[in-house]
Amino acid sequence: DSASDVHVCNQQDLLSKLKQDPSRLFQRYDGFISDNERVGNVQLRVANNKQPRQEVVLQLEKVLYKPSAAENLLSHDARENNGCTNKFGFCDSERVAWICKGRQQLLLKKSRGRYGFKTTVGAVYLIPAVQQRGSRNAEAPVVRWHLRFAHVNVPTLKNMARQEVAAGMSDGLQDDATMPCWRYKSAKMKRRR
Repeated sequence: DSASDVHVCNQQDLLSKLKQDPSRLFQRYDGFISDNERVGNVQLRVANNKQPRQEVVLQLEKVLYKPSAAENLLSHDARENNGCTNKFGFCDSERVAWICKGRQQLLLKKSRGRYGFKTTVGAVYLIPAVQQRGSRNAEAPVVRWHLRFAHVNVPTLKNMARQEVAAGMSDGLQDDATMPCWRYKSAKMKRRR
């Protein structure tokens, strides 16, 4: 829709992460201004015509939830701000439009004066997880112990773990090839020469 500044969805089951949005004002189609509307994310999984049995995933964020809306709307302005362009033409003697971004194109067929496509609701699975406590050093355990013990080398750290020198030091410390410590890397480079 070229008149809408935001994507609009009239089906709550299509939206995820639905929440109040007090930061924006919305002017409705009847001219009234409303605030604190509910917005959420919509994930479109579209069949890929170039590779069978594969899907292209499109994520729409801050989609306005309006159960009173006649139809779901994709905002032309929001798509343009996201780097999309439009092309119009014919496909199998039907009037069509393509929403293009990079090498991807979404085909919309014209029906009753509007371009659109059919949607169905897919299952959304929420998997509960335990939140990890944040720490100053979120690196691998070998890096954390390496920094705590004044840049001691990894074989010495493994020996210390076997002897249980420090509480919490596990026996399964692995040598991390991507260790970010420059002192450790430079010491290894000097020894190899």
